[in-house]
Amino acid sequence: MTSDAQTELTQCKMLRLLIAEASSSGPRYAKELASFADAFSERCGHNRLEQIGIRWSAVLTADQKRVLGTERDAAISFASILHSSLMRYLLPSDTEIDSLEKASLLKWNTALRMGIQGVLRRRAELSDGTIRTGGLPMLEESFLQSIQPVIREAAAEFFPERISSGKRRS
Repeated sequence: MTSDAQTELTQCKMLRLLIAEASSSGPRYAKELASFADAFSERCGHNRLEQIGIRWSAVLTADQKRVLGTERDAAISFASILHSSLMRYLLPSDTEIDSLEKASLLKWNTALRMGIQGVLRRRAELSDGTIRTGGLPMLEESFLQSIQPVIREAAAEFFPERISSGKRRS
């Protein structure tokens, strides 16, 4: 096996390990998940989450937003589900990983180390959902809207237990 092939295989294994850790909210992502949860529990994440491209509030119902805005524990729990859902959606599949070249593997590894913001930007780059404006690329609105079904699904998974006909369940 050539040196390049060995490096590519190593990068591929590294990417799979990072994806497994991100998907299970492992120790590397514990701090990020805590920040993500804090963003939700403090003013429902309007500023911090939307700055990194998670336009979540447009897809939630008024009752769901009310729960997130008034119940800190609910906001933290929802943040965990949303983070996991977004990572599963944005990260490359096994099939995609198998087709990546060394340079792309390195870019994904770097993106994962940056956390959800890096993953969002990497997926946007690959789907042509970025606009270059000098410094960091900006995420296009169409890309941001393309992730809204994932947010909706995370809410559907989380809220049936909490909201019933506009009232909080005990």
